[in-house]
Amino acid sequence: MELAIDRLRAQARIQFVKATLDNIDFKAARAYTRTMLGAAQTLEDNDLKDIDKKLDEIAATPDSPQLKSYAMGFLLLKQNG
Repeated sequence: MELAIDRLRAQARIQFVKATLDNIDFKAARAYTRTMLGAAQTLEDNDLKDIDKKLDEIAATPDSPQLKSYAMGFLLLKQNG
């Protein structure tokens, strides 16, 4: 049952990320994302450093800019719900 629920939620996350980040430049969106995360009052410094590290890892992959944007979207959904 949990697997079926997770599959449905994953499909919704995929649709959201693809619709939101389609044709979005990863480099520009990354800088914007990092800046906007500074507005979160409940985001701890360690969490922000962890997000920065993961964004660095995404940036270092040989993936296309589009796939990097999608990966960033999934990272933010996982972090912020």
